Amino acid sequence: MYKGKRKWAASFVQRFRSEIETTLQLDDEFILFAEKQRLHPELANDDVQSLVIAKVRTWPLVTHEQPMLRAAAQQQVQCINNLEELRRVLEGKML
Repeated sequence: MYKGKRKWAASFVQRFRSEIETTLQLDDEFILFAEKQRLHPELANDDVQSLVIAKVRTWPLVTHEQPMLRAAAQQQVQCINNLEELRRVLEGKML
């Protein structure tokens, strides 16, 4: 999906750094992490962490991987599966 867009994706992440979060911060997130890790053993720890952050903060989850999309659907987390849609969402929030 990102082939040929690596430079664009890297500058995109730099530009929207304050809008992109990958660190658990709240007690609820730490508690939910263990629960979701048990519920979704097919996911890597960082994927579970992303899922938890998206769920608790009601943020869209950016992924195109099928296991993550299935887990997000089960957890009622909105997904964005392409960079162009992500750009539109973030630029809309920045206005």
